[in-house]
Amino acid sequence: MTKNLNDFFDHLEAHNFQNEADQQIVKKLLEAEENWPVSIDRVSQFLELLEKEIGGVINERSLEELLKKYNQNLTKYAWNAESISYVLDIFKLTEETTLNNICSRLFNKKNN
Repeated sequence: MTKNLNDFFDHLEAHNFQNEADQQIVKKLLEAEENWPVSIDRVSQFLELLEKEIGGVINERSLEELLKKYNQNLTKYAWNAESISYVLDIFKLTEETTLNNICSRLFNKKNN
């Protein structure tokens, strides 16, 4: 997955997603990326950062655990915590269980 986050934004602006849920997922992903304290250019880079922070698969439970960690020191991790909150919102919009699957599904739709 090497898509640029701007590709998502371009598709979102052009209303190229098939349903409202996918549009909301992309909005949440962009908000999460914008709030992450380190500049990110690609979705794959953002996923890699989250996987490293979590130490494994990015799913709702692992994100909740990471958010608990960040909430223990908000003076240091406020931006991270806000970013993770946006990512957690994504799981309310889909039946997918991992963020990688969600992003792959959205990319595959755009690449077809």
